[in-house]
Amino acid sequence: MAENGHQLPDWEEAASPKRKSIFSKFSSHSKATVIKEEEASEEPTTSNTRLMPNRFVPRWVKSSRKHMLISIGVVILILVLILGLGLGLGLSHNPGPGYGACGFENKPSEAICAVAHALWDSLSTSTNPNENPLCGKMIRITRYNEAVGGNRSVDVKIVDKCMGCKPTDLDLSIAMFTALADEGLGRVVGSWAWLS
Repeated sequence: MAENGHQLPDWEEAASPKRKSIFSKFSSHSKATVIKEEEASEEPTTSNTRLMPNRFVPRWVKSSRKHMLISIGVVILILVLILGLGLGLGLSHNPGPGYGACGFENKPSEAICAVAHALWDSLSTSTNPNENPLCGKMIRITRYNEAVGGNRSVDVKIVDKCMGCKPTDLDLSIAMFTALADEGLGRVVGSWAWLS
């Protein structure tokens, strides 16, 4: 019985090679290069052993997918932290020597704070920030301090507005912040109330 196969012309291949993803080029660097039997007798050239010269391929591309994803995650985390700090989130207020929105000269050792700009602007009665009714008002801030195992309170005077604060946040001078929490914490939760 004759076999019902047909013969392919020389110019036609039996089956097309498997398609590879674009990432298979980069992962082939970590695996040994396979050389066809007919090329085995030839001296391997740089084109047989690698796809691109090393000067064009960053080192992280040749690493595993796990390392690449970890690297991308670290870069994203660093960007988030930098943007958060750049926008004024999570920082204690350090007015330093100089004048705040109320026109008072501030020192970092004073019992002073800044209120959120949303609160500041909602009570503004004039275009002159020195005439804001919040200037000079007193606030008592209370917080549980883990280091001493109890509540700590400070009384502070409003001298400035904080542009990066949420509506109920306060920005404290460094002396008042360290009286309530460790400076390394950056941003903490507490409660506050008006005194005057």
